Amino acid sequence: VNGSDRAARMGVAEAWAALGRTDEALAEFGAISVDWPDFPAPAIRQGVLLEAQGYAEPALAAYRAAASMAPGSAD
Repeated sequence: VNGSDRAARMGVAEAWAALGRTDEALAEFGAISVDWPDFPAPAIRQGVLLEAQGYAEPALAAYRAAASMAPGSAD
């Protein structure tokens, strides 16, 4: 995957998540957030994965981070 292709990297992270490889998915979503700090989608997906695992506080932190990246977005 081309490291500068955000959509491809999101696809890889989504694939990890779909395969149940949550640690890999969370790591890739985190790396995408570092590379594109104004793009809220990976933080939202981190929140979803963390919430599904029962990690309410880290999930809430991820959702808050996403909201701060795009305060006017309904996504």
